[in-house]
Amino acid sequence: MKIAIIAPTHKSFTARLLNIKDDSLLPEGYFGAPFLSDIIEGLLGRGHEIIAITTSFSDNSDFSVKTFQYNKFTWVVVPMRKHAFRFNKFKLGRMLDFYALERKQIMQQLKQHQPDIVHAHWGYEFAHCAVSSGLPNLVTIHDNPYVIIRYQKSLYRVFKLIYAALLFKKIKFSSTVSPYMMNYASSNKSQCRLIPNPIKILYQRSEVIDSIEKRVKTLYDKPNFVMIINGWDKRKNGRNGLLAFKQIQSTFSGAILHLFGRGTEEGGPAYRDGVDLKLDNVIYHGMTDRSQLISTLKEMHILIHTALEESFGVVLIEAMSLGVPVIGGRQSGAVPWVIANDNLLTDVKEPSQIAGTVMSCMDSFATHSLSCYDNVAARFSAEKITDQYENYYFDICRS
Repeated sequence: MKIAIIAPTHKSFTARLLNIKDDSLLPEGYFGAPFLSDIIEGLLGRGHEIIAITTSFSDNSDFSVKTFQYNKFTWVVVPMRKHAFRFNKFKLGRMLDFYALERKQIMQQLKQHQPDIVHAHWGYEFAHCAVSSGLPNLVTIHDNPYVIIRYQKSLYRVFKLIYAALLFKKIKFSSTVSPYMMNYASSNKSQCRLIPNPIKILYQRSEVIDSIEKRVKTLYDKPNFVMIINGWDKRKNGRNGLLAFKQIQSTFSGAILHLFGRGTEEGGPAYRDGVDLKLDNVIYHGMTDRSQLISTLKEMHILIHTALEESFGVVLIEAMSLGVPVIGGRQSGAVPWVIANDNLLTDVKEPSQIAGTVMSCMDSFATHSLSCYDNVAARFSAEKITDQYENYYFDICRS
């Protein structure tokens, strides 16, 4: 099949698919959905032709579409206006016309490539293009704008909610990533399937066991904890993770906390909270590409995930696929379903509860580490998820 995937794709993984060693030669793309590389690679591995279309912020002077191609993979980068509401030189803010300029460019690309099916991720401008294309299409719904606006009250989120509501009734075939999301995703009466986000399983079980045995040796003297948070905000609840770490340090003085993601850079909001709490042994990594993140994760003992709400939580399966146990919120949306281990769930609104659950996990570290790996390998492997999407594509095209 020829499959167009309209979704956030970034040069950090498209460079590899394009056989380009220096990703500085490529436009930035759209950061934030590295799991899409696993979906694309899985489909390419089965002989499908993939046209991945994304948007990328323009500098307001270059509004040309960039196209790159290698074998059966094509990456199309459409310029996106930088400002959501303010003028972009002589162009409106992109939210004011619901991405009209960007959608026009994407639609031209669909007309040019004429794919057999269009697969859009998220229920906003990419979904708008898919349902307007006249081609067989699937929309994967990753978030619920009605829930997000409870935590992120802004004009931008109001417009996103309105946009999703207007589009929602036009979607015929959809999928979503967790049972927690199913009520919302299927409420428009579309055909909706549960297809989780995938992870490429990089290591055999025996290799993970070896890794666990090595990490056990440093567990109590120098435990390494990690938090991966894209956006240091109310919903992600990162400050409670710092408060919990402070309590953990009172028992394990050699403990180190690594922070990754938007807002965790030196001088950012996480850093300011850390200074305010007088924390030592915190390393502020900020935004990091996936390969570096995975490399660091392999050395970690436990991931602390403080989010109050997640529609899925890709960082959870990234960590668990390496045998790193995850502490998450008992009431945090899809988190309990993904982790699937009551002993690793806690009340993330209470730092003392987070700290207590972390230290309890340390007492059974090897057992929890291996069970986390087994959980992900059985339920979320890229091969299993590729099967599900491929079958859905064929069913949609035959309908």
